[in-house]
Amino acid sequence: MTRKKTGNAANPTVETQLKDMNQELKEIREQRDSLVKANTLLKRQLKEANDVIGTDLKADLIMRIKQKSEYDTAQLGDMKIEQLQAIDATLSMSKEPSGTHKPIRAGNASTGNKNLTIGSTYGKTAKEIAEME
Repeated sequence: MTRKKTGNAANPTVETQLKDMNQELKEIREQRDSLVKANTLLKRQLKEANDVIGTDLKADLIMRIKQKSEYDTAQLGDMKIEQLQAIDATLSMSKEPSGTHKPIRAGNASTGNKNLTIGSTYGKTAKEIAEME
């Protein structure tokens, strides 16, 4: 007595449902892969945009700090944005020097003698300058 294998032919609806489920699973995987690619692309674009914004912010901070201080571009270029923001905040709280400077009266710097220079007459009395002429 040998038995014949009947397989899944006895229930064609289960087979049809299984094929449909496999097709749906394949479509879902394709959609997932598409979303992963789109997500990766968006992340790359976001990083590039953040880099541009960070560079612009850093350049703006460097420009403002250089106007208010003696830092040079090389020193500021090596700093992080947070450090630059701290320096800018500190400088923005400082007072500008007042514009009331007393003029220095030095008198007439010329002696009338074309051979004498200010350097040669500096610190000399009027009598000593007269003797030099």
